[in-house]
Amino acid sequence: MKNTTLIAIISLIVIVLIDFVQIVLSFFEVYSLPVFRLFGVLNLIAFAGLLPFFITLYKKQK
Repeated sequence: MKNTTLIAIISLIVIVLIDFVQIVLSFFEVYSLPVFRLFGVLNLIAFAGLLPFFITLYKKQK
């Protein structure tokens, strides 16, 4: 459970940082469609990092 918790915490931090960077970049001309796609892929990977935590939590509850 410790490893999955650590991965989940890191994933949440990455998700928050990605959203913060997106907000900051949206004020400048740097933000484009390829950058938007890159952040989408990074968000998807970060959310996939949360999945093992919830699976482990569900198994522990059973």
